[in-house]
Amino acid sequence: MRGLPALSRLRQYQTDIEQAIYREWNAGHKNVVPVLPTGGGKTVVIGAVVKAFDTPTVAIAHRQELVSQISTALGREGIRHDLLAPKETRNSIVAAHVEKLGRSYFDKHSKVKVGGVDTIIRMSRDDPWFATVGLVVQDEGHHVLKVNKWGRAMSMFPNAFGLFPTAWPNRADGCGLGRDTDGLADALVVGPSMRQLIDWGFLTDYRVVCPAPSVDMTGVEISETTGDFNKDQVRKAVHNSPKLVGDVVSEYLRWAPGKLGVTFAVDVESATEIANEFRRRGVPAEV
Repeated sequence: MRGLPALSRLRQYQTDIEQAIYREWNAGHKNVVPVLPTGGGKTVVIGAVVKAFDTPTVAIAHRQELVSQISTALGREGIRHDLLAPKETRNSIVAAHVEKLGRSYFDKHSKVKVGGVDTIIRMSRDDPWFATVGLVVQDEGHHVLKVNKWGRAMSMFPNAFGLFPTAWPNRADGCGLGRDTDGLADALVVGPSMRQLIDWGFLTDYRVVCPAPSVDMTGVEISETTGDFNKDQVRKAVHNSPKLVGDVVSEYLRWAPGKLGVTFAVDVESATEIANEFRRRGVPAEV
């Protein structure tokens, strides 16, 4: 690999992460996992690295919604790129570019490509393009294990460096990301913590309020494979609760009336019920 590229126009901590990535690659660590909290600017760092590498590159997302997100983020950095996606998806992403960026950054002749992991693994390994790629970016890098589809996707690029950015490198199932365990990572580059970014003024501070629980979680088990609540049992408990919808809206009106908010629901049906209750009580809401 060549010497370190010139510094990008980033925040200082982002520049530090970028340079640490190059040092790990130069030290022979092929796949690097940069760790940076949500809102810290992982996609900005990715854009800087893609620009500096100046080699055939593919950015892989794990579902179509995130293909659009990465594509728009690269466009925001001025990076023209091809889209490995169905025509309908490409058209939707191009429309999003125009709406959000004022122009399209889709270029079918670009050496930078963006695609979903399911699209990539369905392609023929005999395609000579795979051997030309010098950089593979796998968004949400904590997904990449040897035996899953993200690992299979990485194995299709024999000559590429790997960049697996994530906000949190710990997996709930206990699998390791390192090449010596379950994954393919050779090095971690750990950026500042969420609290540091808040203290530096890059992220907003927060208050945590814990109202009395309104859902009876009796009998809801912890899954051994994920370390989280059993999804089906949680869904049943939520739908059996007569108070949840009213409690959500009442607590919003108590603590944050008039403020923008996001309510996480257990499923679409529950989200629809909550949005209807918000609207019934005069609060504009959409699912």
